[in-house]
Amino acid sequence: MSAPRAETGKAVLASVSEADPEDTAYFRARLVEPALILRGVAVALGGGVSRAVPVGGARRAGFLPVPEITTGLAVRDLLSGREGFPSVRLHWSPPGACHTVEWGDRVDHLNDEQRGAAFGYRPEAIIRSVDACRLACGLVTAAGGPRVGVWNLRELARDPRGSDASYRAAGTKAGSLMERQTGIEFRSALAPMPA
Repeated sequence: MSAPRAETGKAVLASVSEADPEDTAYFRARLVEPALILRGVAVALGGGVSRAVPVGGARRAGFLPVPEITTGLAVRDLLSGREGFPSVRLHWSPPGACHTVEWGDRVDHLNDEQRGAAFGYRPEAIIRSVDACRLACGLVTAAGGPRVGVWNLRELARDPRGSDASYRAAGTKAGSLMERQTGIEFRSALAPMPA
């Protein structure tokens, strides 16, 4: 039996034990200080429960993707005033992209490596993510052999949350587009990143 939930708009505060295990594994594999996960807040956004990880130590910023503005406003209200969630704000995105609730330092002006560091990610996790993105965008190719790139959607997506089916659908569509643009065959690699 799960703990009672406090509702605000379309976002629901959930028990931390209800958070998606893949979501937890994602942060555990990347954070310099994985203990921050335990101080996180679980937020139910309809289809699943995502974890909002607070700032602390090397982690100076955080974010949680939300499907729509009204949900984002509700999540912002849930996190505002909580320890580890300073300067909570809603970042509106262009149509077709997820809006995000952000907290801590602003990171929009930072490059990929600096942004990863602000999120408190380990240097090797940042390098893997940036390298995967460069490969997927056709900025680098596989050395020697056929022109084949591996596109790991868990590394490329700003939002690591979602079902494997949605990743496959997104990977197929985006991979096909990248193949046409770059001439590189992209294969979706959905296996979790090793810790």
